[in-house]
Amino acid sequence: MSSLTIITGCPGTGKTTVSRHIVRSFDRGVYIEGDAFFRFLDNPILPTESESHDQNRIVLAATFAAAKVYLAGGYDVVVDGIYGPWFLKEVAKDLLAEPSVPDLLPTYVILTADQDETLHRVTTRADADKFAVEGVRQMYQAFARASAYDRHKMPTSQQSVSETVRKVVKAMAEGTHQLDLHTVAKS
Repeated sequence: MSSLTIITGCPGTGKTTVSRHIVRSFDRGVYIEGDAFFRFLDNPILPTESESHDQNRIVLAATFAAAKVYLAGGYDVVVDGIYGPWFLKEVAKDLLAEPSVPDLLPTYVILTADQDETLHRVTTRADADKFAVEGVRQMYQAFARASAYDRHKMPTSQQSVSETVRKVVKAMAEGTHQLDLHTVAKS
């Protein structure tokens, strides 16, 4: 059976780097960069703006529609993006609508880092912009408030990428960060 791993967290926590390493551990792996789906939009609304909710929901649906196609084709899928607990109900309903993945228990990992470190990582990127600082602060606070999902959180500060990858792969193997989609969809 195919597997789905969702790597999320505030910008600057290492989602993309960790995801790219994890997908290499599969014989038939697929890496889906969730942010890429925002680049398909003409004149997108900043994802943190209140009027962006419908846009964000559509981008989320498109991202996981792609994931479902790969899952149905027998691929192990790693999706990275900002899929906080506030979007999990929609993700669960989308995934459960796919007949080929009714018993799927995705691994859900929220990477965390110190706020100063996330700000530094994001603002020193080549594509950093004005949105970066305020967006990181907003997302950092949103994930910090997600205490119901503390067991899914994995710190990345003070450890190497390879250490984080090892911890995520271990969580995948042991099932410690799995989501029960039926429970999430009913919440």
